[in-house]
Amino acid sequence: MHEPGLCEGIAEAATRLPVRERIVSALRQVQPPDGDVRLAGLDGGVARVQVATHGCSSATRPLRDAISAVILAAAPELTAVEVEPAPVAAVPAIIPVEAVLRTRRVPA
Repeated sequence: MHEPGLCEGIAEAATRLPVRERIVSALRQVQPPDGDVRLAGLDGGVARVQVATHGCSSATRPLRDAISAVILAAAPELTAVEVEPAPVAAVPAIIPVEAVLRTRRVPA
């Protein structure tokens, strides 16, 4: 998922930028080709990350581990990383064909 030495390189820059910027930068290193990883928030010493993937669910655990590793390397002052699925967009309602074909006649 990530290259050896990646965390060490991220850790070197850990004290130069604000924590949010360091996390966002670190997440770019673990973006899956079939999805999205984004910082959802920071609560105290906990980073909350949302993950949306469209590929095989068996890859979820290694991705979660990689996300935690790069974030904690980039922001060693954090105490935890919570990885959660991204909210699913609402599916538009289906309109029955009959409702579309019905016309409402307005009196003249």
